Amino acid sequence: MNDQQLLRYARHILLDELGIEGQEKLLAARVLIIGAGGLGSPAALYLATAGVGSITLADDDSVELSNLQRQILHTMASLGRPKAESGRAMLAAFNPEIDVQARVERLDGLALSQAVAQADLVLDCTDNFTTRHATALACSIASRWCRVRRFVSTGRSAFTICATTALPATTVCFQRATTWSKPIAPPWAYSPPLWALSAACRRLRPSSC
Repeated sequence: MNDQQLLRYARHILLDELGIEGQEKLLAARVLIIGAGGLGSPAALYLATAGVGSITLADDDSVELSNLQRQILHTMASLGRPKAESGRAMLAAFNPEIDVQARVERLDGLALSQAVAQADLVLDCTDNFTTRHATALACSIASRWCRVRRFVSTGRSAFTICATTALPATTVCFQRATTWSKPIAPPWAYSPPLWALSAACRRLRPSSC
């Protein structure tokens, strides 16, 4: 790390559990965030400011006025822009030293598998269960021929939040851990959420399934 990085991440480095070695691992880490909305926004900001070296934001949606109440990656100047590109610009403003890739598309099939294979950590920040299950499956398949991809999925509704971590080949697979049948969402999935909880949701220590 250079002098600027030592200063920027000084509070991390002072932590015995992290230190310089841990910070260097963060700088070398690659994270795929699927969804740049209410859940993806705080997740991306926390990871970027923490110094995660490479972040890929994938989202096929554009910023609307109704998003701004909760999706803190975006501002009034972002209206009409693809969320992935708006998010990349915001993360670069917070931490210009990291690499942020914007993918303005809904990842599926081969594109999803390739994106997962290039990441150390995959965050599901979507609002549909078809994508969640597809992403968890891609992580599971990738773990069979390369290093394990940890999959983190978070959900929220009204005053309820939950976070789950699935470690392929180690924990129960995400599809088996969820009690509903894909792609049908549980009854609470589309309840109006209290979006201020999204940031807290991303900061939870997910329980392994």
